[in-house]
Amino acid sequence: MKKIVALLIGISLMSTVSANSEAITSQKEVKKIFFDLGGVLFDPHIPTVLGYMGGKNIAAFYTQLKIPKDIKTYVFEQIEHLRPYSAKSLHSSYRPAKYLGKPMPPVIDDWLASRQSNEAILKDITGRIDALKDASVADKNVMKTLLNYMMDPVKFTSSMKLIPEGLAIVKALKEEGHELYVISNWNGPSWDRLRKRENLQELWGMFDGFIISGKENVNKPDPEIYKIARTRAEMAEDEEGFFIDDQSENLEESEKHNLRGLLCNHANVWNELEKRKLIKPRTSFQKCKTKTKRFTTVVVLAAALYYGVPMVAKTSWGSSLLNNGLVSWLTSKMSWVTSRIIG
Repeated sequence: MKKIVALLIGISLMSTVSANSEAITSQKEVKKIFFDLGGVLFDPHIPTVLGYMGGKNIAAFYTQLKIPKDIKTYVFEQIEHLRPYSAKSLHSSYRPAKYLGKPMPPVIDDWLASRQSNEAILKDITGRIDALKDASVADKNVMKTLLNYMMDPVKFTSSMKLIPEGLAIVKALKEEGHELYVISNWNGPSWDRLRKRENLQELWGMFDGFIISGKENVNKPDPEIYKIARTRAEMAEDEEGFFIDDQSENLEESEKHNLRGLLCNHANVWNELEKRKLIKPRTSFQKCKTKTKRFTTVVVLAAALYYGVPMVAKTSWGSSLLNNGLVSWLTSKMSWVTSRIIG
């Protein structure tokens, strides 16, 4: 009888040890993961932006433009040398924010870091645009309307739409218990409005902290903002984190601060997070649903271009635009859009 009791006790102890062991091994390591905002969680709603800028301004701009290009790129090129701007952005060791791989004009870098008020920057830059001798009226109008839109917190934030794939990634990571943070180049007053938007409170509630350029007065990829981020997240010196951004220059610098870079498009980020076992693998149905949605988006864009161009060509201003090579420019952009959506 004593032997039977001893045997039962032994089996019970072994079960307890086994259960504890399984509980320990099943615990996942909590990681600290940082998100950019623009291009990762938010994109501008283009019809809204164009509405703020005015169709006539845009039509006049493209009609006289000899080489069609992105409006934002053109404006940044034109205001590159307009002063004044802060001493920090002039410092030789400072690394400015970038757009499509090129340094942003110092005045825009100052705007993102909120080193001066939006009103002061806009008043100064508008006066200097008006004084440009080589720019046409159409050039000046499109420059001023774009900058007015960017530096108006109400217009800027109201045009921002949440990217569903980005939200899905945030939810998946939060369900696994990871700590989530934001590191973003975002103007201070605009961030204040975006942070208070009622339809975004569920999103913001999933984050443990925010490192915003307009609040820290420094932009990515300057090393200082990554140091601030690690301190804010209370990371140990050798602790590894992850950073999701759509600009490779920002990720190159984050890697130096032990924040492993994940270049966003969303399909690649999903795959990489699954590979690193930071989120649960998606089911075949979920993957199929995502691919179908992307394919549908590409088809809609192609159809809009195919059927929209002839309709535009029938108008007088549309004919001028098309004669200036806008179609070839739009077509070249389609491959970029497609690659970004499909990944």
